[in-house]
Amino acid sequence: MQPRPLLQGRRRRRPRGNRPLPPLPLGPSRVVRGKVEAWEVADSVGAVGVRVSPLQVPLLSNHGLFEAQFGAFIGAPIGSPRGPTAVPILSGRLHLRNASGFAVYAGMSWP
Repeated sequence: MQPRPLLQGRRRRRPRGNRPLPPLPLGPSRVVRGKVEAWEVADSVGAVGVRVSPLQVPLLSNHGLFEAQFGAFIGAPIGSPRGPTAVPILSGRLHLRNASGFAVYAGMSWP
């Protein structure tokens, strides 16, 4: 029996509404280059930039606040063996907070 290549496998169809989210890269990630497989950890990035909140809506008689926030940053990997590289970062999130400072948000950034 022939071994399968690393990136090939059987794909099962899932129902349309039951798709899992992709895993978050919180630990080492498997990287395949040709026939070589390695585990790498993503570099930490330090960034500086601006964030704006073009939409602010008071909630519950001014006891809470809903915001749409957007940001643009320029960053660089910290301690990367590949040396300093500029990384542009665009972000957006929905932010909900109450008067005591408790906040919940959901958002995305690219790259």
